[in-house]
Amino acid sequence: MADLRAAAKQYWLEGCNIVLLRGKEPLNKWLKWQSERQNELEFEALPWNEADGFAIICGQQLHNELYIAAIDFDVKNLPEEIVAKGRVALKHLPITQMERTPSGGEHRIYLSRTKPKTVSAYHNICGLELLGEGKLCIMAPSTGYVRLNDNTPTIVQDLEAIFYEALEKAGVKVEKPAKLWFDSQELAKQPYRGKDPPCIQALLKGTQEGLRNEYGIRLASYFLNFKQYSPKTVREDILKSWNKLNNPELPTKELDAMVKSAVQGRYVYGCTDPILRSQCNGEKCPIAPKNAVKLLTPEERENAEKLLADPKMLDYVVKFGRRRLIGEDNVLQTNFVIICSGQTKYPVSCILSGFSGSGKNESFRAVKLLIPSEWLFEFTTSTPEAVKHIPEEFTGTLVIYEISRLESKT
Repeated sequence: MADLRAAAKQYWLEGCNIVLLRGKEPLNKWLKWQSERQNELEFEALPWNEADGFAIICGQQLHNELYIAAIDFDVKNLPEEIVAKGRVALKHLPITQMERTPSGGEHRIYLSRTKPKTVSAYHNICGLELLGEGKLCIMAPSTGYVRLNDNTPTIVQDLEAIFYEALEKAGVKVEKPAKLWFDSQELAKQPYRGKDPPCIQALLKGTQEGLRNEYGIRLASYFLNFKQYSPKTVREDILKSWNKLNNPELPTKELDAMVKSAVQGRYVYGCTDPILRSQCNGEKCPIAPKNAVKLLTPEERENAEKLLADPKMLDYVVKFGRRRLIGEDNVLQTNFVIICSGQTKYPVSCILSGFSGSGKNESFRAVKLLIPSEWLFEFTTSTPEAVKHIPEEFTGTLVIYEISRLESKT
């Protein structure tokens, strides 16, 4: 017990707020210490005789003006391929203070110049979680926790950025935090008063242990920061009703912490957020524009990248185009390449000429289904004056099937 108290006191002297534990359950209320400094009387009054461990509250600024946080590598009840991917990511993290957890996982402790948010969305992908603002990190010599080295926490500029970079190097598809709600500049202008999108409706149905905090912080942030409801309304009318659908329910103090964290952090989530994207139904979404780019799942993205790297890709284009047009393989390939060039720095222009009825338009339609609709702006017939009506925000390929009063091909 003396060693436990001495270790906790050292962290407290550096500016950490301490929470005592029995097992993994807090023995004292700690909500207020997420935003207030724990004084010495409060530290000494903690129930030390009942404790077999202690935790620090991550994401807090210490006396040295740095933020303490941890990367948690969890191996318990995870498939070996997920654990293996996590071990690869760990190799790309700076060496720092390391501690072994009771399940055989690791805690890596860092000091960040930039305040880190908690990132839990990749736990089931690689076993890694960034314990940032509002999260507890159990420290050695708590029961079952052991120091693995003598290093002190390494100082980094931005732990969140380092975490994402390590995941990417391990082959994890990373979605960076959004800067605008649902990635829309238009929606940022005023409080949203429309119908809740399908992803939010899905989160409101509750969830199981392991995702409750992830769902909760997104719901709190959505209603507080996007719809700009009052904290009382969000806590009493929304989160408490939502919590009754969770299995098991979260403690009320956790809901209070979510509201406070959402208000202080002003968190923003977009359509590429892994949690929201997993519940996306674009066809029924009142927020996502109908011409929005389809969000690919990790599996779809992986398959698409393999196809792009395949030297036979244009052969696949021809094979697809032959379903509609036979004997014009070169034209099919040319049309596809020209359209795709509209997404590059060096777009190619082309005039496809031929006798009436020779299949000019059909050669385009034969490959059109392979092209995202938002890449194209089409005119059936056009004059030079009509081009003025193309939307200013459009970037892609202009397709004109018939050109009236064409004076020159240059």
